[in-house]
Amino acid sequence: MAKKKIVSKLKKKKKRWFPVMAPKLFDESQIGESNVSDAELLMDKRFTINLMNLTGDMKKQTMRVSFEVSTVTEGRGMTKITGFEVVPTAVKRLIRRDRDKIDDSVAIKTKDAKYIRLKPLIITNKKIDKDIQTSLRLQTRKTLLDYCSAKNYEQIMSDVITTKLQKHIKEVLLKICPVRNFSIRKATLLVKPPKQILKEGMVINKRKLTAEKKEKKSSSKNAAEPEPDKAKPVKKETAKDTEEESSPSSEKKETRQKENKADTTEKDDKKVETSEKKKAVKKTPKNKDD
Repeated sequence: MAKKKIVSKLKKKKKRWFPVMAPKLFDESQIGESNVSDAELLMDKRFTINLMNLTGDMKKQTMRVSFEVSTVTEGRGMTKITGFEVVPTAVKRLIRRDRDKIDDSVAIKTKDAKYIRLKPLIITNKKIDKDIQTSLRLQTRKTLLDYCSAKNYEQIMSDVITTKLQKHIKEVLLKICPVRNFSIRKATLLVKPPKQILKEGMVINKRKLTAEKKEKKSSSKNAAEPEPDKAKPVKKETAKDTEEESSPSSEKKETRQKENKADTTEKDDKKVETSEKKKAVKKTPKNKDD
């Protein structure tokens, strides 16, 4: 008799909807829900929401905030802010003809030892020189470094979302050049430390650095080159040297030139003779018919 196979049925938990809450900056309002079998599975889930839906302000419909679930308490997923972004279509509307756009990307270490990447965007009223563009870029780096190194990550993100940081930097830049708009296009929390972090020593004009490097290279090359040999005595020209210079090759060239001149004169004479004969033929009257 064939034995019956015993099949063990796995028990599946029913999925439920668990609420996901915003951080304290947005009064812990509900962002959304997630359909999960257990509340612990909410961890590390990400959400992106328009700021207009959170704040109810129509002016902030071009901004998006990204959240990530960090803790689960009483069946609710509590989130933290991981990023901020301006919609690309809003950036394109700001750019117009006869204006300059200045972009940059900076990674900074905050007061609570977290790494944040900021991407500022400057738009001027009119076309400006490259020297002024570099000074505006360097000034933004300096102000961002001073501002972010003295505050925690949450404070920085709240200032970016409320446009407090943008207004502060714009006031500083207006002392250099009239600026139409300053905005932080993107701000993200970095999980790993980046390769290049903005520090006080790095806020330097790149043109000065390149000029200094070139000077160092030129000085090193001059030091490596050996000293030139002593000048050798110049020999006086003699009759033998002049005889060598007047070689048979030069004589052949002269004879060829003379032959070419003679050929050209002969051709000119022939042309003159033919022209005179034609004139004489035209002058002779034609015989009338009898």
